[in-house]
Amino acid sequence: MMKTMTRLALMMAASLTLMTLAQADDFYAKDEQVQTRAWLDLQTSGKAASNKPQQLSGPVMERINERYLKSFTHPIPAQYRLPGVVDNAAN
Repeated sequence: MMKTMTRLALMMAASLTLMTLAQADDFYAKDEQVQTRAWLDLQTSGKAASNKPQQLSGPVMERINERYLKSFTHPIPAQYRLPGVVDNAAN
């Protein structure tokens, strides 16, 4: 009888600990989501943007433009397959 009561008490303590840990994980996950959303909103609003325009040098702009234009020379595949990944839906 004493062993049963001890086991029951240990199981209850363990389940209470696990429930507390699960709630803490939920709290921190929600907090991270709130912080991420705040950063994204700040970025898209432009409220923290610099008043000084960011300028790139001529050669840098040329390379950016060349890379952009070169991106249109590659055909877009109908499907993209990762090497080593098996598509079970096709079977």
